[in-house]
Amino acid sequence: MVNILSKSKYISQNIKDKFSQTDTTVLDKIINITSQKNIKCYLVGGAVRDIILGERPKDLDFVVEKEGETISSEIALAINGEVLNNSEFGTSKLSVKKSIYDIANSRSEFYAHPGALPKVTKNSIDKDLWRRDFSINAIAFELTDNKYWQILDPTGGVADISNGTIRVLHDKSFVDDPTRIFRAVKYSIRFGFSINEKTKRLIGNSIKSNHINKVSGNRILSEISQILEEDNIKSNIQLLSSLGAFSSIHPNFKIEEALFDKLNQLNQSDKQDKSMLLSLLFSDIKSENIDEICQRLDINRKTSQILHDIQTIKQNINALSKNTIINSELMMLLDKLNIQALSSMQLISKNETLGKNLSNFIDNLRFIEPKITPNEIISIGVPPGPQIGNLLTDIRFAVADGILKTLDDEKRFVVNKMK
Repeated sequence: MVNILSKSKYISQNIKDKFSQTDTTVLDKIINITSQKNIKCYLVGGAVRDIILGERPKDLDFVVEKEGETISSEIALAINGEVLNNSEFGTSKLSVKKSIYDIANSRSEFYAHPGALPKVTKNSIDKDLWRRDFSINAIAFELTDNKYWQILDPTGGVADISNGTIRVLHDKSFVDDPTRIFRAVKYSIRFGFSINEKTKRLIGNSIKSNHINKVSGNRILSEISQILEEDNIKSNIQLLSSLGAFSSIHPNFKIEEALFDKLNQLNQSDKQDKSMLLSLLFSDIKSENIDEICQRLDINRKTSQILHDIQTIKQNINALSKNTIINSELMMLLDKLNIQALSSMQLISKNETLGKNLSNFIDNLRFIEPKITPNEIISIGVPPGPQIGNLLTDIRFAVADGILKTLDDEKRFVVNKMK
């Protein structure tokens, strides 16, 4: 952890060494502009937490007392950046050299009902920090030209970082925003922190009261997708499962223990393949529940079809696991299925013969095409129509089984079929 002076009151500006060059440019410019305007400015949230932990901050979020949108525009003009949008929550997104910065007016929030998006009003920095999810994210540095920046820590977040504790700030926090359940788990696993007993109890109460079902599907899916970007997916999913988060989304949304290691394995080998991770996470869902769960989570049609295809493979697992299965049989069973469904089954199945047969299809059989063309079939005397497509399929299967090897073989095949 960074050395914090005077009983957690100040921190040295030397921490700027931890920032990227672009971050430092933005930081210096916002200090310069707000100082000239006599407006107080703060670095807040995850960046402050990461700095205290001694890590390089990833995302810089700023809070100003007022004129957030104006300050964003002035910074963009001064350092060749771009203001991407001004949100309904009083936050501007500033883009500088592919880095994104949030600049917001200090505010408080009100939730009209559980799971609703907040209604915001301008307020003090103290109120702004108290509205946040956990104490470890409710710390601010007041940004000035002074050698030391003052630390604002009204909720005791510095002590919780030191003690390794995830602590929620309000008794209704998981009622107002049940997606914080996912974030509590994420931070706990990422930092090796413990969720304190009261926070665990509040999570349990929220899940029992089914507050997660008040949240839109795309917001839940977004939190799940972020979990799948973490280094230790297995521990995240295990903890969420033990808390009952998945079953509260849908009673039949269950993830078998055997899947956890596979998720970690794929995450470490190809972290960019988010859609594959998502398909794997949902691969235990039974066919009869897929559409309902996909609709609940606003999962797109393509992923929904992949999940159905995974279940189709499972239903045909006896045939697909035969050592004696011929190529054309494999093609008849797998041709119409999404390749990602096949790859997912390769990863999650412990059946070696199934894996070998799926690999044969993925690596070889799906690329087989007849040498003969539709026009050549017509020139032999077959009238245009569906029969040509059927003949091409039959030829493709015969090529895969080694029965037809040359173009002449395929032409003779067509002639014989016409007799």
